Amino acid sequence: NPDEGFKPTSGKIERVSFQSTPAVWGYFSVGANGGVHEFADSQFGHLFATGEDREAARKSMVLALKELKVRGEIRNPVEYLVQLLETDDFKANDIDTSWLDGILAAKSISMQMDDSVTVASAALFRAHEACKAARLDFENALERGQFSTAALDALDAFDVDIVVSDVKYTVRVRRTGADAYAISTNGGEEAPASVREQPDGTLLANVGGVSRQITGFEEPLGLRMIVDGATVFVPAAFDPSEIRSDVTGKIVRWLKDDGESVAKGETFAEVEAMKMIMPLKAADAGKVSPRMSAGSVIEAGDLLASLQLDDPSKARSITPFAGTSLGLSEAKARATDALRSYRASAKTIATAMDGYDALGDATPEQAVGALADALGDATIFQLRIREEAGAIGQKMPAELDAALAKVSADFSASDLEGALAPYADEPAVEPLRKLASIWSGGASGVATEAVADALERFLAVEERFVGRADTDAATREL
Repeated sequence: NPDEGFKPTSGKIERVSFQSTPAVWGYFSVGANGGVHEFADSQFGHLFATGEDREAARKSMVLALKELKVRGEIRNPVEYLVQLLETDDFKANDIDTSWLDGILAAKSISMQMDDSVTVASAALFRAHEACKAARLDFENALERGQFSTAALDALDAFDVDIVVSDVKYTVRVRRTGADAYAISTNGGEEAPASVREQPDGTLLANVGGVSRQITGFEEPLGLRMIVDGATVFVPAAFDPSEIRSDVTGKIVRWLKDDGESVAKGETFAEVEAMKMIMPLKAADAGKVSPRMSAGSVIEAGDLLASLQLDDPSKARSITPFAGTSLGLSEAKARATDALRSYRASAKTIATAMDGYDALGDATPEQAVGALADALGDATIFQLRIREEAGAIGQKMPAELDAALAKVSADFSASDLEGALAPYADEPAVEPLRKLASIWSGGASGVATEAVADALERFLAVEERFVGRADTDAATREL
């Protein structure tokens, strides 16, 4: 763990991804679904780089480290090494055996991330995991013949507590879709967000128009995340009177007896992990009382001792966040065409009909109005023609393709039908014929059809409950 002076960590490894190149070769003593136990050597891999000179080899090594992916319970120094190799001293080869110790003492290299990004990423990760767990529990309950949706209803809107830099943020999370959320704090303005889980468990999150890649691991002492390649740790709420282990290993000896005073920063015990003896130092002054005996095997999160504080007012404390904005820097609004606006409005209505709080403060009338307004743009049909023609690709007759590329905003469905008439026996243009049929009633017809589809989605569920006292029977049918 480079954040703790390279203190060794242990645990399972889910995946190690590395591809050797002519300039960089590597080998690893663990593989996918392997692990590093507390009595092993803390090194589990080595990389070697070569080049015409040292600088060429260094650049190749940096590129290789950026491509190396290690996922699992262990903390590793890959990101730290990238920054280490980019320092001026390393580039100039002006280093000695005490060089790294000086960097660690000065903390001149650290993985910094804006608190707002950490808070938003942690809130979305925990919200996604909570919703996924609730869904799994609900599916398991259905298999047992239980139909209560109370656990799912509780996740329509809920709070997530995140502690960053000794500040506690209470983030309000509101579900606006199957993979969409709106997050806020202390009643402030909501920021739209979405989360999509990849096959490898990585989350692709978008907050305020900014996309990020998130991997998270809940540990006994908090949440460890990798956000866009940078590792950050979000601690759990702590009690300064409790001394808990942050490593897996064994207690070698206690340097203080039960009830003996210890000064802030003073070593009171020694533990062994991965062939290393490490001191445990008191975070605050007080009287220490061991809870485990020397020789005991310990794991991260275990309560090692209690600390009766000499002055509780001087202990580290958590301050509640008092602001109303998470400070997220939203991406600049991207130019959007009428077709995208229409599809966004249609998706909002469909999501609302599926039972999500997608409308927010808008009324149903306003949502439908936004849909109609989007369809009022005369360029939508033109854009749809170009979209379908592009999807047909090389199968599109060249003359027809050239003609459709020149259509204007006043081009109508009947005009499209006329352009397609000479190609009645051409199966490739069938999507265009369907498009002409859908738009035969004009924009108002398309709007009516969209609202009708949304209502049918709603009725497909709700009509099963009409006039039935036994709602479980309706739920069972669904």
